[in-house]
This record gives sequence, C-alpha cells and structure tokens, in this order.
Amino acid sequence: MMFEGAAPVDMRLVGGIVQDCSFQAAQLAGGTWSDMQFIRCRFIGAVFERQRFERVQFISCIFEDCTWTQLEVAGLVMVSCELRRLGFAQARFAESVWSKSVVAQMHFEGGEFDRCAFMDCADFEMSAQGTRFARTVFHHLSLSRCALPGCTIGNCVLIAIEAAGFSFAGMALAMTQFTDSDLRRCDFTDCDLRQANFKGANLAGAVLLRAMATHALFIEANLEDVDATAIHCPQSIFDGAALARSRWDRAHMDQSMLRRTTCHEAVFAEASLIYCDFSHADVGAADFRGARFGRTNFHQAALEAALFSDRAGILMADDKLSEAEKWKQPEHRQAMFQQTSTKRR
Repeated sequence: MMFEGAAPVDMRLVGGIVQDCSFQAAQLAGGTWSDMQFIRCRFIGAVFERQRFERVQFISCIFEDCTWTQLEVAGLVMVSCELRRLGFAQARFAESVWSKSVVAQMHFEGGEFDRCAFMDCADFEMSAQGTRFARTVFHHLSLSRCALPGCTIGNCVLIAIEAAGFSFAGMALAMTQFTDSDLRRCDFTDCDLRQANFKGANLAGAVLLRAMATHALFIEANLEDVDATAIHCPQSIFDGAALARSRWDRAHMDQSMLRRTTCHEAVFAEASLIYCDFSHADVGAADFRGARFGRTNFHQAALEAALFSDRAGILMADDKLSEAEKWKQPEHRQAMFQQTSTKRR
C-alpha cells in the first residue's frame, strides 16, 4: 500500500496494524493515532504537523527527510528503525522509547522529552537547540556527534555513555547520572551539577571550572588531571576516586568525603576544606598552601612531601578525633563491635 503525495487532514487511526506501507511525501496534518502498530513501513519526505500519537509502535520502519511540527507524543516506541535527516520543531515526547535504532542527523528545535529513553542506538547524531530533557535515559550511546546548545538535562540517566571531548558548558545537569561513562576531556564549565552522580565515570582531563556540584557523587571516578578551579562542591563524596595531578584551587569543598582517594600531586591551593575527610588518602606531594582547614581529618593519610602553609585545624591522629568522628571510621566501628562481642561472652 502506498500513500504517495497524500494529504489527509485530521486522519484518525485507532487500534490497527499497518504493514509494508509507504508514505512517500505524504502531508499528514492534524488527527490522532492511538494504539497503532506500524511494521516495515517507509516514511520518505513525509510531513507530520499538529498530530497526536498515543501508544504507537514503529517496528523496523524507515524515516528519511521527514519534518515533525507541534507534535504531542505519549507512549511512542521505535524498535530497530532507521531515522535519518529528521527535523522536529516544538515536539513534545513523553514516556517514549527509541531502541536498537539508527538515529542519524536528527534536529530538534525547542520541545521536550520527559521520561523517555534512547537505548543502544547506532550512528547517534543529534542536534538540539533549547530542548528540555527530563527523567530521560541515554544508554550505551556515543555523544561525539551531538550538539546540545541551550538544552536542559535534568534528573536524567546517562549510563555507559561515550562522550569524550563533549562540551556540556553552562548546561543545567542537576541530579543527572553519568554512571560508568567516558567523559574524558569533557567541558563542564559553569554547569549545574548539584546531586549529579559520576560513580565510576572517567573524567580524566575534564574541565569543571566554577561548576555548582553540591552533594555530587564522584565515588571511584577517575578525576586525574581535572581542572576544577573554583568549583563549588560542599558535602560531596569522592571516596575511592583518583585525583592525581588535578587542580582544586579556590574550591569550596567543605564537609566533603575524600576517603581512600589518590590525590598525588593534586593542588588544593586556597581551597576551603573545613570538616573534609581525607582519611586513608594518598596526598603525597599535594599542594595545600593557603587552604582553609577546620577539623579536617587526615587520619592515616600518606602525606609525604605534601605542602602546607599552616596545619592548624588538621586532625592527624585517632586520639584527636571526637567520639562522633571516630564512629565515622570503619576500623573504629569494627573494633567497638568486637569489644562488645567479647564482653558479652
């Protein structure tokens, strides 16, 4: 079946299955498609305007040189499709999924993605201007051919993403997860990274200048050679992270946890490190000159060749810790439990 050059207005499709159909240069304006399934269909040069899609599935379909304007989409599923040279203007997608599809040269102007997912898509090439991504999942993709100027990515999940060298500069990325992603040499200058999760991510050589990263998680992340000058990241967790040769000049890191980190040759000049915990960390040859300390914990840290202007406010030995601070140490808790068990016997 072929709809070549057809121009149906306000066409309504409900509860059907369309197979092996071609929509060549079709002008599809208005109308609602709901609970539909399209299998092996071709949409070449089609124009979608002011339409509403509800729970529509496209399986093994091809879309080329199509434009989509003022769409309202909910529950869309595209599986094993080919999407090439598509343009979207003011399109809104909710609870929609693109899986195992080719996504090449897609352009979005404005619009919104809410609770959507891009999963294992090949040739991922997207440009978006002023588009909002909320609670959206990007899984096992490469962002190397993407551009997202003026976009907002909030409370999203980016898992196993390849984004080396990508610029997120100035973007709002609050509560976004970058778990196990390749973020080497990425630019996060002036980004909103509050409550972002970089657990296991590779940020080697990245730039985090002036980023707002309160309550961020960098657990077991690679932060070697990072430039985080003037970053604002109080109450963040860096446990087990690698910070060798990184720069944290004038950083605000109060109450952050840097336990068991590797900070060899890192620079914390004039940083605020009040109530930080560097216990069991390797801070050999690190530069703390001009840093501000206040009950900063360096219990059992390796300090060989580390540079300090003043060690006032630094806790070095276990006997200087308050009882509450001791309980933060796993070794102290284990010893106390062992003593209690022995007394009970």
